[in-house]
Amino acid sequence: MKVYITDNDKMENYSLPKKVEDSYLINYLSKDKKEETIVLTSENGEWTISSNYDISISNGITLISKDIIKDGNSYQIRFSDLKECIKMYCFQTPVKYFNLSLVNKSIITIGRINTDIQYDIVEIDEYHLTITKVDNRWILQNNNQSCMTFINGKRYHQKVLNLGDVIFINGLKIIWMNSYIKMNNLNNLIRTTLDEVKDFDMLGSENKYTPVKDTEKDIILYDENQIFFHTPRLKKTIQEKVLKIATPPAKKEYDEPPAILTLGATVMMGISSSITGVIAIFSLTNQEGSLATAITEIIICLTMLIGSVLFPILLNKYNKKKIEKDEQKRQKRYTKYLNDKKMKLAGN
Repeated sequence: MKVYITDNDKMENYSLPKKVEDSYLINYLSKDKKEETIVLTSENGEWTISSNYDISISNGITLISKDIIKDGNSYQIRFSDLKECIKMYCFQTPVKYFNLSLVNKSIITIGRINTDIQYDIVEIDEYHLTITKVDNRWILQNNNQSCMTFINGKRYHQKVLNLGDVIFINGLKIIWMNSYIKMNNLNNLIRTTLDEVKDFDMLGSENKYTPVKDTEKDIILYDENQIFFHTPRLKKTIQEKVLKIATPPAKKEYDEPPAILTLGATVMMGISSSITGVIAIFSLTNQEGSLATAITEIIICLTMLIGSVLFPILLNKYNKKKIEKDEQKRQKRYTKYLNDKKMKLAGN
């Protein structure tokens, strides 16, 4: 199965895996260089496409929640974060082509009605395009700028056709061979007044192609002595090398000091500072001391109380920072050790 993705500027094609399993992702790059993903999933041995909150699938008329991808199917795809709409066309491979003669033709028309190639779908204009022979060159002219015509993956309004050019118009695929064309018939919607080529001799001197005969398929062009190739330089054996790697150094263990040594001193300092403060207040209220002395004692009391609270916090933060710093040094030393071992191994 092959799918073709078209937008307003380009056409891309993707070959789906023959083995249908899991899912297949199609990455589409928009004109604004924004990448979107179309997910095809396998179900009962067939590829399916589904709408979700990021992408909506329709057949041009109605929204499709899920559909099995089959030959001839086409879908309009809209992404939630993009304004533009893209189209996807599905073909079973190998594509069946009809060979149509251009002998004695100087102009070819493609459209929906009364043309040499009639493609009866609403996306095709009545007189979509014209291919005219001028001075032994074939020139394609798109008659409606809004109708999209792709040649070799790019959108064109006018182009001189060359041998082998691939024209793509909404699922209609034409391979240009100068004296004839190879054309598919998508869902049997295409009718033509051109004569089918059943024998390439009927194309006369304009024919640039001769089919490969069965006898030509088995011809050996070169014998073994005429084939030149480089002998690969391979070592007969792979030498084993044992490299001993030391275990990482153990983390330093830091013993927390007993609570009596930290909290005990803090509690004692808090109690003594509180007593000092109470005595200073009583002395001041009983007028047993001067105001300056009482204020000094109160300030000392507050300072000691603040110190008794802050000292354990600061000590704890210091210890944590020291542990982190030592751990970084340990990891850095071991990383350098491993890198040295890698360099030694690479050097040998």
